[in-house]
Amino acid sequence: MTESEWLASEDPLALLAFVADRSTARKYRLFLCACCARVLAGIPPHHRLLDDIYSGTWHQLERSMDIVEQFAEGFVSAETLAQARRDAENSTHVPKWGNKDNKLSYEVTAVVMTAVEHPVTADVLEACWRATHARSAQTSSQPHNQRIAEAQWQARVCRDIFGNPFRPIIFSPEWRTAATVSRAARMYESRDFSAMPELANALQDAGCETTAILDHCRSAGPHVRGCWVVDLVLGFEG
Repeated sequence: MTESEWLASEDPLALLAFVADRSTARKYRLFLCACCARVLAGIPPHHRLLDDIYSGTWHQLERSMDIVEQFAEGFVSAETLAQARRDAENSTHVPKWGNKDNKLSYEVTAVVMTAVEHPVTADVLEACWRATHARSAQTSSQPHNQRIAEAQWQARVCRDIFGNPFRPIIFSPEWRTAATVSRAARMYESRDFSAMPELANALQDAGCETTAILDHCRSAGPHVRGCWVVDLVLGFEG
């Protein structure tokens, strides 16, 4: 893969394959979490309301997702992750208001596969694509376009997490000031990365003039946990 192909590719699997020998388990798992969290976030409000009444499936899956992220960060043990996997699997029963062919079963599959201790990337992304395809089929005459859009989003997230492997960045410790760290930490904890342009300003105030860093902060994103710039500011090594 060339640099231009890396920057333009809309195939997340090809991008992940290219960085396979230089990626960390943390980055890898945070990427999968971001993809599956997006699927959960797309569950229609009325389905969530029915879930609150009947089963609590989605809430349990979201709790399991939180555990997967914590495991990626080294905050919980493998035993806790294994329990999260069991909890997620126990939540896959189709709610009383659905059936085995309901599109929501695909969304469950996407998240459960993420909670597996050693997820298979292609399977997780395929489950996410099926979920968005099934959901859009209910409301769009061209559901395949939504599936394509999901892969495009995942490719952008991959670049957000892994950066540009063709141009390694040297990050000066002097740029890690109280202002930059506090902004990065708030975004990381809240999962709200809307303040990325503010981070760019703070980095400039600290003396950073690296175009790749500043441009990424000011880009439209998406930005997620594992974003390579936020990781650099917070001192995460991988």
